[in-house]
Amino acid sequence: MDRKLQLLLHLYGDKDDPAEFAELMRDNALRAEYDQLSAVKAVLAAYHAEHRASRQPDAAVLSRIMEAARPRSLSVVHRRPTGVRRLIGWSALAAAAVVAGILVWPSNMAEEPASEEVEPGVEGSTQLPPWDDGSQLVSVHSYM
Repeated sequence: MDRKLQLLLHLYGDKDDPAEFAELMRDNALRAEYDQLSAVKAVLAAYHAEHRASRQPDAAVLSRIMEAARPRSLSVVHRRPTGVRRLIGWSALAAAAVVAGILVWPSNMAEEPASEEVEPGVEGSTQLPPWDDGSQLVSVHSYM
């Protein structure tokens, strides 16, 4: 493994082999680099700690925000419906009654009409006449 990588692993606590760390510190170049990296790590940790603390708002500011957000009077929120609101309520009730009436009222359309036998080709017949293979329409379709 690369010696600089091993040095970084020891710096961030990912490797805990004291014998290997002591061997790395014997090299003067690696020792100087380790000192520089640990100084930078300490500066970055202090910077993050400082900025993390400043992101939290003051308790007094939070108290003022919560006080301003609290409703002033509950009577404004729970007022009686008047005018248009009352009309909308009655219209919704009437619409619900109409829909319920349509769904509940017995319908004669659900019953099938009595089937009557009628000869094909007769006026008012519901059955189709048998297919005529000699018609011109069949010859036109077969030509295409």
